[in-house]
Order: sequence, then structure tokens, then C-alpha cells
Amino acid sequence: MTPPHDFNLNKVAAPCLDVKLKCLFYINGCHGRLPCTNLEAVTSSAVATKEHYKDLVSHAAKDLKDKMNLQTKAAILCLTLFSLGGIIEGKVKIKNNKYTGLVIAINPEVPEDPAIIDALKSSWTDASRDLFRATNKRAYFEKITILVPKTWTNGNYDRSDGESYKRAEVVVAHENPAYGEVPYTLQYGECGEPGSYIHLTPNYLLDDNFVYNYGPRGKTIVHEWAHFRWGVFDEVVTNGYDPFYLSYAGKIEANRCPVNVRGDNYYVNWDSQSYRACDTNQQTMLPEDGCIFFPDESRSAAASSSMMSYQYLDSVYTFCHDDTSDPVNLHNRDAPNEHNRLCNLRSTWNVISSSSDFGNGKNPTNNQIEVTTPDFEVVQPQTYQRFVLVLDTSGSMDTENRLTMMRQAASTFLLQAVPTDSEVGMIDFDSTAVVLSEMTVINDYSDRILLNNLLPTVAEGGTSIGSGIRAGIELLEKNGKSAKGGNLIVLSDGEENEDPRLDDVYDETIAAGVIVNSIAFSSAADPNLAVISANTGGIWYFADSSDTNTTTALTDAFVSVAKVDDGDVYRETFQIYSSAFTVEDGNQEIGRIVMDNTVGNNTVFTFTWSQYDIPLKIVITAPSGCNYGTQVVSDRCEAGFTADADSALKTVYFPISGTAETGTWTYFVNTGNEYTQNVVATATSMASDRDVQPIKVESGMGTVEASDGDAIVVYAQVSMGYAPVLNADVTARIERPSGGPVTIKLKDKGAAPDVRKNDGIYSKYFTKYNGEGRYSVQVSVTGVEGQTSSVYSSPYSNAALKLGTYNSNGGLTLNSNAAPIDPTETNTGNFSRYSSPGGFSYNGTSTTDVFRPSKIQDLSVNQNDVTVSGSSIRVVFTAPGDDYDDGTAAGYEIRYNFGQTANLLGNTFFDNTLINQTDVTEGSITSPQEAGNSESFSFVIHDIPSSEAVVIIAVAVCAYDEAGNYGEVSNVATLNYFVDPLVAPQSETDVELILMIVFICTTVILACIVVFLALQMKGMKKKIKVAQKNSGGQQKYANAGYVA
Repeated sequence: MTPPHDFNLNKVAAPCLDVKLKCLFYINGCHGRLPCTNLEAVTSSAVATKEHYKDLVSHAAKDLKDKMNLQTKAAILCLTLFSLGGIIEGKVKIKNNKYTGLVIAINPEVPEDPAIIDALKSSWTDASRDLFRATNKRAYFEKITILVPKTWTNGNYDRSDGESYKRAEVVVAHENPAYGEVPYTLQYGECGEPGSYIHLTPNYLLDDNFVYNYGPRGKTIVHEWAHFRWGVFDEVVTNGYDPFYLSYAGKIEANRCPVNVRGDNYYVNWDSQSYRACDTNQQTMLPEDGCIFFPDESRSAAASSSMMSYQYLDSVYTFCHDDTSDPVNLHNRDAPNEHNRLCNLRSTWNVISSSSDFGNGKNPTNNQIEVTTPDFEVVQPQTYQRFVLVLDTSGSMDTENRLTMMRQAASTFLLQAVPTDSEVGMIDFDSTAVVLSEMTVINDYSDRILLNNLLPTVAEGGTSIGSGIRAGIELLEKNGKSAKGGNLIVLSDGEENEDPRLDDVYDETIAAGVIVNSIAFSSAADPNLAVISANTGGIWYFADSSDTNTTTALTDAFVSVAKVDDGDVYRETFQIYSSAFTVEDGNQEIGRIVMDNTVGNNTVFTFTWSQYDIPLKIVITAPSGCNYGTQVVSDRCEAGFTADADSALKTVYFPISGTAETGTWTYFVNTGNEYTQNVVATATSMASDRDVQPIKVESGMGTVEASDGDAIVVYAQVSMGYAPVLNADVTARIERPSGGPVTIKLKDKGAAPDVRKNDGIYSKYFTKYNGEGRYSVQVSVTGVEGQTSSVYSSPYSNAALKLGTYNSNGGLTLNSNAAPIDPTETNTGNFSRYSSPGGFSYNGTSTTDVFRPSKIQDLSVNQNDVTVSGSSIRVVFTAPGDDYDDGTAAGYEIRYNFGQTANLLGNTFFDNTLINQTDVTEGSITSPQEAGNSESFSFVIHDIPSSEAVVIIAVAVCAYDEAGNYGEVSNVATLNYFVDPLVAPQSETDVELILMIVFICTTVILACIVVFLALQMKGMKKKIKVAQKNSGGQQKYANAGYVA
């Protein structure tokens, strides 16, 4: 069997950025895109079958044998790489049921405490045991490395073998204000995609109160490992999800898995630590807002799942599944939780067992394993973060001003960006490689100047990138040192034409364990640079030398690569400004740079120009009104200040002493001669104070290679310390091969490709290609006073908190630590940050519209009025676009069935009943709104079985564009539709009220009767008296001879 005709190897095994390869395949119709976390675990409903994948792998293997080039090596290696979040799956490996390569890194801000190391060993030993049980004896931790900070000096620690805080799977750091001391996983990929890291705090590890709150640490860690490693989500109510739903039988159920976890619903007054039975919301027939489900373990002992729901229950030790022979622990598809929404109703064990760890029978149950205790190694990082500049000085670098632009960007790296206490060496290469500088420790500014003066000035000869990389590795290995973990920054503008080549040094580069960050400095740069960067965990950048303003991309690349890797943000240089512009002769350019209060130390403003050795005339005005200048200026901020001008580099530096003023700085640039100049202005700064958490940006992309129909996901995580920053203006500027740059706006609204709303992670699809070639990306983030804020105490996904326990008398004991904390926000004020996630290449050739609408992933459905017979149904979701999340789709297909949720997924979507516009009572399904807006449609279903009192209705939506491209099927939303009008059940409070009303009414009636009878008796007495009186008179008159 051969692969499907539209099955492109590059889509499945394209070279990966330092994050991942997102394995994708495309098929006709709405099924669209599936993450390839395991090549052989594809559902039978997919067009591309397991056999297709097996055949693909065999084809790739044959190619590797026939033609051993780097592209094929990348294909084979990248088959195992995935994760939008920045984790290379190959770092942590599993073989024979044993995980190795796991790194737990302690943040340098954590004070030295040997008890933390002991707690980590104890916790992860328990986690290994619990993981083995949770996976049915299929996995445990064999070897774990604990990386302590360089600031810890009281222990006898070995040196690390290239491990770093930046690349650790687990970090121990002070609390994230959004989560407090709760363990959590930074997870923003799709279902089945690994997370970025697990965050534990010192207090969580040392304070046993947290064991009461979240259960045994081992089980809580397994909960987070499932998030991190296998890309599953919580199966209990979390932020933004309904805590209750109505079951098929019309019964109120808590949002949980499985349903056999029994308990009661109570409304809690946390201030008084009291509770009562919940009232019913008369509109939804569900418990009132604030009602909480409390699991009762004595009634749930048979339920051993789910670790993603109630990991703190003693009886729970595994995951919900689909095995009907164990009905107690079956997956609850009806629960409206995050896992069901993002994983298309799949059980957590289905996702886990289909992963690359266990798919196709890998790492089967092993009953022979008796010991699961990990082997721990405690190490410290290398003394210095190590960089080697490997710079191309071949003859082609003497064209288009490339050599000068390279020198300018490398100078910014050396003088501003590379962290103090780093070790830097320098190589240049043409046909051969030459060492320009041995490894030099950056202690002060004089060391930076020394290295800066050694930058190459001549370009000639051929191109042997392999010789440069080999020389860089040898430089790192001098004096018996290991090269592992060292960073090579390789810049080249052309393809190789001299030996040794990249292919020749590939194996030794991988074996050395170095990280190769590469910069392709023209469209002709060797494509294998991207491959070797991907496969060593580095980043590939692109800067087009033919663009006269390209130095911004080049400088941004050098600054981004220089980030610290030990977790100490106070040693990191932040790029707060980057702009390229042209100044015509006789004109002036005015720009503004925002300095926020979280930065200000070691601030440097830099300006480069394009031609001639005559410096620019520049004045910079501080927020207070004083000035800095290249010449004598009035109102000087610093007496005797002189800008550092380097005419040979065509660069001017303005280093600001002390802490720069907070506010808006303004610069004025004049050319100083009769020539037009292309100018690049940048500003870098460091944290203002160790008591202030700096605002930072981490950016990335989903893949580095795209073809026809592929969209590139660009994302940025914006945070203040660990707290998410919301409502920032985040844009990505994409430089294209021709036609000028394009700017897209990244959003944090929970619509694809964004997974969670308001978590500080902004993303967007890019589809505006204008031809084959290479593209570079620059992300800019702007905060606005009064609009942008950092959020505290508003968790999104974390281990379930024990809210209370049942005592021996059957009563509820509330957990005093569980009182909810209202989210608080801190105004960030005005700020700006810049980050470069790298570059990507596009090899699509289609001239027609091949981009489909994005998947709808926030579909919800409800019955408009459960108390009215024949009530309509309403669906709500965020509108996708014409091309993924851009523009406006042409229309929607809304389809439904009665309870067969799985039939709405994949190619069988079209077999379900279609809602026509004539069925719609509110909205128009043929007139969608622009992407990002909220859509709402009401419609009537005419074929609801009248014989049933309650009918489960499953609904899904698919958007399509004018070219007939269909998006992926949405998440499936289910509804328990009440055919007969539903009468609200009466709560205890309702009964008491009714009894009171009856009592009052009865009392009033009885009182009325008593009064009436009293009045009647009084009247009768009066009549009797009158009669008696009259009777006496008649007798008297009779006696007198009168007749009355």
C-alpha cells in the first residue's frame, strides 16, 4: 500500500523548531487536522489508516537508506517530536516501561534548603509508584535529575551534563499568583500535545497541609504528569465550565468523571463555615449558582478513577476509560468539562494509551517489575552559560551590505544582550574556520568591548558551514570541558560549496549535545541549517539581506538567542523597542520608547545606519525633559555624557547610567549628511529591582515548514513573573519573500488556535503567504495604562482541591483552606516588549484558495425554555474566519443526532441531520460574522421522538468558505432535551414556604369563621331578646283585652 496521494512527508515530518513538530495530515471534508502524537494510533474513521502511517515510516526508512541526507534524518527524528509548548518529546524517553531524562530544576530565587531536595525525592518516589499503578504497570520513573541553582553552595553537587532550568520539565519556584501554591502545568497545546512544564512550589513540597488539600503528593504529581506528558485535561469543573448538568433521566449530575463518584450538593457560606441544601434555578432546573458537589468516598469506594477528577480520594488511582467490562469507571461523555471539549469526548485513558508512549502496544503491562524507586542525581549548572558565534565570512557576505549588518547585529549581542557571567567565543568561516576569540568570560563592559573589537571585517572565499560548526564544538571542548549544553549561533547567507558540509558533521554535532541556533541571512542560505537547529533543540531564524530594513530581524534574532537559561530573570536583557525606518536627506524621524517600572537597569538605546562613516545626529529626551545626544545638547541628563559612536560599525550607543526614568522617552534622528539612511533603532533594558517582577514575553510557532493549506500558529505568552498579563495588544510582524511585511493580531479569547481564554497566552494562525520562500516573525507586545493588567488568583487548570470531607456521623466538615479567593488585577501601565520566535519556510504552489476556516472549539448548546413544549434550541460559539481565523466564513453546517456523539466526528459528520435556514428562528447560518465575534443561532428540531420524555441531542458545527473548503468539525455539544414541559422540583425551602403560606391562610380562614359565628350568635341573641320582649307585651295587652 502507498501513502494517500495528498499525504506529504513534510507535513508529517517537517524539521521542528526548538519546540515541536506538529504532525498533520489532511483529508477531504470536515475531518481536517489530527495531531500525530502517535503515528499508529489513528481512529478507524479517518481516511488515513494505520497502514498508511506504517507505509509512510517504511518509505522514510527506505529514503534514509538510499539517500542519507539531513532532510531525511529530520523526517525520521521529527516523527517523535511534538508540543506547541516548547518541549522536545525526545528529551524524556520511555523504554521498557522506564522514563529517563526527566529534569527537575530549582529556581535561583528559592533559598537554599536541603529539605527541598529530600521532599522532591520522596514525592517523586511516590509518584513513580502511583504512575506505575495508574498506567496498569506500563510506566514509572527510572532516573530523575534534580538541578539546584548555582547560588546553592552548602552541598557537594556534581556539574550538570548540559541540563538547564530553561529546558527542565519540572520547575520548583515561588508561587504563580494566579494559582497560589497549587501544582499546575503550563499547558496550551491541543489534546494529546504535551505541556511546557510542571510548576511546584517549595511550600507545597514542605508543608503537609497541602497533602490534606490535594491528596498525597505522588498522586497529585501523576495528575500533573498526565497534563504535561500526554496532553489530557481536567475532568472536573474548572474555571469557565458549568458545575452541573441534567442527565438523560432528568437527574442533576455534577461535572465529574466517572458518574459513580457519589456525593451531595451543598451551598456553602465560607465566611461562617456553614452549608445548606442547594436551591434550584427555575430557569435552568440546575442547582443555584455557588452550589458545590462534595464527593462521599464511603459511597464511591468502587470507583477507582479519575486521576483527572478527584485525585485526592483514597479509592482513586487510575483514569476513566472505555472498557465496558468495568462500567463503574467508564468515561463520562456527558460532563461539560475541559477534557471533553478539547479531546472530542475521548476518555483520558484513550488519549494516554494512544500516545507515543503506549500506542501500538508499546511498553505493555509488565508484571515482573517490583521496584519503581527512581535513581536521583543532584547536580548544579555549568559555571557559565556558553555561546560561540559562528559567523559566515565567505565572498557572498561582501554583497548587499551583509557583512556590516552582521557586525552590527552581533555587536548588539555582545555589548547588550549576552548575560553577564556568560562565556563567549567567536569563529568565522569561509572555506575553512578560524578562531577569532577563545572562550571569554563576560565579567564587565571591558570584556564586551574586547570581543566586539574582534568581529570579522573581511569577507572572501567559499562556504563550509560544517567547518564552522566543528570548530565551534572544538572550542567548547577545549581544556577537557564538555560541549554539551553549549550554544552555537551560526549565521550564513548561502549554500555550502566546500567540505566539510553540514551532512558531514551532523552525527558529531548530535553526539556533542550542543544547541545549534541558526540564522539564514538570505533566501539562498542552506536549508539544512533549519534541520540541524531543530534536531539539536535550537531555533532557526531568517533575515532577508535584500531588504534594506532587514537588520531589525537580524538584531532581534541575536537578542532572542541570548536569553538566560538558569531562570534568573533579573540577569536577563529585555528588548523594549525595535523599529526600522528611512530618514530622507533633510528630514527628521521622531520616535517614542516606553520605559515601564519593571525595567530600567543597564538600559541601552542603539541606532545603526546603512551607509558612510558619518554618524547620525541624535537627541534622546527623557520623560523628565532632560536630554542625551551625539553632540552637545542643552539640559543634559548626565554631565559629561558622550554617546558611544562607532563609525566603522555605523552604530551609536546610548548607555544610561543607573535606573532609567519610567515613562516615555522620545528620540529625534537626523542623517547629518546629504544621504538617505536606513536606520534601525533598538532599546534593551534589565529588571529595575529584585522586588519587582519584570514583564516578559516568550514567543513561538507551531512548526517551521508549511505547504498548501497549512497555517502557521504564532503564539506569545505574556506574563509578569508567573502571573498572566491580560488585554495586551499583541501583534506579529511577518516579513515575506516579497510584497512587504504583514501584521497579524494575536488574541487570548479561547477561540482556535487559542485553547483557554484569558490565560495570558495569545495566538493566531498565519495564512497570508505570497510565494515560496522563507519568512521571519517578530512579536511585539504593548500594554496600555488602565487597560492591560496582570491577574492574580484565577486558576484555569490544576489539581482538584478537597473542599470538605464527610465525618463518621455523615455530616460534612468543610476545608477551611478551600474558601475561594476573588481574582485581583494589577494595572501594568504602559509597556512594550519585543521577541523573535524564529522563521519558517513555505513551499506551497497553489494559486487557489486552499485555506479552510478554523475549528470551532467552544460550541455550547441549550434548550431555550425547558418549561415550554417544543422549545427551540440555541447554539453559541466564536466565529471562525474564511482562512482559519482570518476574514469571514461563507456559512455554517449545523448537524445533529440523538445521542450518537461519535457519529458527529470525522467523515460521518455529513451523515447526520442538517439544520436548514428554514429551521432557524434566530440568526442566519449563511451570513456569518467576522472571525472572533460571538455567534448565536436558535432553531427548531422537528423529528424529536414524541414517545420519550427526555431526548439526548448531540450537535456539531462545521464552517465553510466560498471556495468550498470545510473546516474541522467543532467540539460536540450535547443537550438533554425535555420533550414535555419540565416542572421545577420543590426544594426544602420551597416546601417550608408553602407550608407557612398554608398555615397563614388556614389561620385567617379560621379566624374569619370564628368572627362570623360570633356575629351570628350575637344577632340570634338580639332577636331572641326582641322576641321575648314582644311576647311579653302581647300577653300584657291580652290581659288588658287588646289583640296585638
